[in-house]
Amino acid sequence: TLNQELLISSSVNSSIYADDITSTRGAVSAFVGGATGSDLSGYTIKSNITAKNSGSVTKTQNDYTLYGTTVAGILGRNTNTNLENFVVELSVNARNYENMTIAGAVGYVVNSSATQPISIKNIQVNNLFVKLSTYTYTKLGTVSGVVVGVFDADTTIENVQVNNILVECMGTAQASGVANTNHGTIKNVSVNGLIKGTVVAGFVNTNHGTICFDD
Repeated sequence: TLNQELLISSSVNSSIYADDITSTRGAVSAFVGGATGSDLSGYTIKSNITAKNSGSVTKTQNDYTLYGTTVAGILGRNTNTNLENFVVELSVNARNYENMTIAGAVGYVVNSSATQPISIKNIQVNNLFVKLSTYTYTKLGTVSGVVVGVFDADTTIENVQVNNILVECMGTAQASGVANTNHGTIKNVSVNGLIKGTVVAGFVNTNHGTICFDD
């Protein structure tokens, strides 16, 4: 168990209903939908989110392809943005016609300029509850405790604690304690309690980066 002291200065308590069933680049977040070149810190976030069209992002050789809407507790799309000192409790009810992408903290991370590293640290995600409904069994819902996709090698996720991920799904669901896809560095991360889904990974489902602990 990690015992970092989180510096929290403000709180957000919200209920969000997103009714867009056609968007291909949307982001639904309890805090910020998308941020570029920012620094965000010091919030406790508790939210109930209902989304009709949550979706996924994949990396091709030269670009990123998005499907539907990314749902996240802090930040839907992170481009060159640092996050620090957040506590998140999130309940998501999502239904759609394509893939589903839901994260306790961040949807996906991209470093567009590649000049500065991205840091996501001192994050605590508590009780991520997700209910998924899908209209085809060929699509896979993706739920991650912290980040769905880290697509930049110069991104570090550190001092993060995830407590309990519960996924109820009509169809198939892939649940990961920290990230579904990682190309960066994940260190000093703790995943505690229950993770429930159709396909479960304690830390990372697909890892192309580094997972480590400091001595």
